[in-house]
Amino acid sequence: MGNNDKDTVKINSARPDGMVMQIVTSLLCIGIGAILILIPEINILYLCYCFCAALIVVGITLIVSYFISGAYKRLNDYRFATGVLLVILGCIELLRAELLAEEIMFIIGLVTLVLSVIIMQSVVQMRILESSAWIVQLIFTVASLAGAIIVLIDFKPVIGRVDGFAYYVMVITGTLCMISLLIEAIIIKVTEKREANKDKKEENKDDQKGSDDTKDNVGEEIVDGNADAADITDNEDKGKEAKNDPQAPGEVADKAEDI
Repeated sequence: MGNNDKDTVKINSARPDGMVMQIVTSLLCIGIGAILILIPEINILYLCYCFCAALIVVGITLIVSYFISGAYKRLNDYRFATGVLLVILGCIELLRAELLAEEIMFIIGLVTLVLSVIIMQSVVQMRILESSAWIVQLIFTVASLAGAIIVLIDFKPVIGRVDGFAYYVMVITGTLCMISLLIEAIIIKVTEKREANKDKKEENKDDQKGSDDTKDNVGEEIVDGNADAADITDNEDKGKEAKNDPQAPGEVADKAEDI
């Protein structure tokens, strides 16, 4: 492959912890946001308990997968560390669920901000890969980032006009993040396939060139061999003619006397 960036971009299926966290966080945002929109009278404290329990479950899953998949044999695989962190956070938040419920708006804004930044990275990646999908990703980034900032700063002119604005931001941002991940995966796979075909064509071209060079060398050797064989045949014919010529000894003697 070449030395440009798009030749070496690949989805690392051996270390999916980052992608798993992105998917889980997006699904939690969609699920919790939808529940809060559809059932506004629900006790937020219960949702906080569910959220903390989900963190613990995901953390344990990452820890177990770290050992089952043999990830400990690879460098820079932080699945175990990520799992431990999630379990600790989940346990702490369970003990402080009431405080978590009081600061739910700030937490929603923080989580959606994280997802917005993740989508922003996809914009950069798609731009480097020279894919027009970066425009779509940019729209996703602006929309989700604007919503997250409005929730974080508690912008009353917007939040006060729309009931449950933060919940809609959760659902929309989670959905955009999932769509962004899908687009990113498709573009990268297409890029890898294109580059693989390009490398294959270059290899075939090199092999064909080498084959042509070999044929040329063989042809030259055959021509040289035929020329040598012709020279040998001519010399043999001349020797036979000299042997059969009766005047040949006299001519040799005359030449010797002249000398």
